[in-house]
Amino acid sequence: MHGSVAIPVVSFKYEFTASGGVVTPSLETSNPAPFQHIPKAWTLQVTGYDVNGAVAAPTSWTVLLLGSLDKVFADGSVIAQHVNTASANSVLVWAVDKPVNYVGVKCSALTLGATAVKIVVTVLGVF
Repeated sequence: MHGSVAIPVVSFKYEFTASGGVVTPSLETSNPAPFQHIPKAWTLQVTGYDVNGAVAAPTSWTVLLLGSLDKVFADGSVIAQHVNTASANSVLVWAVDKPVNYVGVKCSALTLGATAVKIVVTVLGVF
């Protein structure tokens, strides 16, 4: 008999918009308390949406998954990054062996383009 194995994950979603070159919000943090179990691998996905909720590719973005032991986030604490020049819209980016107590997502640059009105960043931590 074959069975499936459940892989425990922790998941977060964040929305970012841009107006006049300013990203709102620029940094989103998660988990007000430390993880009970520290994820061993991370994935980050960026997807753009239009005003009707349909997938629409933004022009450019730079999204960073930041890690912290003490809720202090710095650009040097990058776990994974998703950048339009290296990662297509909706493509997953993986990082492994980055144990942290807290994670945050920073959108440091975003140009939505002609049809996208926001991006949604999905973060998964795999135990």
